[in-house]
Amino acid sequence: MPPDDPAGTRRRSPAPGRRPGTGPSRRPGRRPGTVYAALSLAALGAGLAALLLLAEPGTIRGQTAAYIPQPAPPPAAPAPFAPYEGSEAQHRRLELADLVALFPDRVVRHGAADRPAVALTFDDGPDDRYTPAILDILAEHQVPGTFFINGVRAERSGDVLRRIVKEGHTLASHGWAHARYSALTPDGIRADLNRNKELIKELGGDTELFRPPYGALDMIAAEVVVNQGYHIVLWSIDTRDWMNRTADEIVNTVLEEIHPGAIILQHSAGGSDMDLSGTVEALPIIIRELKTLGYEFVPIRELMGAVPAGPAEPEAGTRTVQRP
Repeated sequence: MPPDDPAGTRRRSPAPGRRPGTGPSRRPGRRPGTVYAALSLAALGAGLAALLLLAEPGTIRGQTAAYIPQPAPPPAAPAPFAPYEGSEAQHRRLELADLVALFPDRVVRHGAADRPAVALTFDDGPDDRYTPAILDILAEHQVPGTFFINGVRAERSGDVLRRIVKEGHTLASHGWAHARYSALTPDGIRADLNRNKELIKELGGDTELFRPPYGALDMIAAEVVVNQGYHIVLWSIDTRDWMNRTADEIVNTVLEEIHPGAIILQHSAGGSDMDLSGTVEALPIIIRELKTLGYEFVPIRELMGAVPAGPAEPEAGTRTVQRP
């Protein structure tokens, strides 16, 4: 301090051009807190902007759900083979041609083409209405037939069943209960086959011929049937008489599709909704027309080129079929 101001009470004069009361480092209108506030507001704004960019549509208050459209997610790919569906062999229904290709020595659709011979076959019997009428026609024209029977109906029409055998026709299996074999277990198939086999064997029928109900077999069912020793007899002409067709429709189908070695499928019984009067009316016409064309009617075993297994001996005094 200057000696003339020992207490330091003298005030210094401001520098030239500077107003009194202002420090050397201060500027007019600025304070330190203002800078910090501006920086905080800038940081808050940046945070809100980031939140708006990252948030899902509709999650910010005041923002509508359609503010940022989002594409729908792609559908989930289905499981290729669900375990409960099973294998192809368990579910595929084999077509008739498939059965022949898979079991050529055991499945028959027709006989040899070098001989004008045909076989008449009848499914689902016997009954007490249509089967006797068919037997009367076959006897009148001396023509053999093959009857693929159901055990359930056979038990109810025992006299007609025995008449089939007595008159020299072939008795073969169509299963006991007319069940869809592709829906049965292997044990169920064997049980159904064996029950019908015992009945056919008792009457002297052919215990090695089988026609599947509905013509429906999958791979597993076909293997079970074949392994039981059966020949599976199918058909090459389906009259579709189960559709309640008229006699004219049935006759026309046969004449349009006839060929040497044909196996003709008809029915000798059916459900309560089946009218087989067309079958009965058409049968004598078919026989006469095919004979006129030079065809011969033979038992199914003969058409197959084999001797019948376990032929039944007709009882004395009964009518028998004599082939011309």
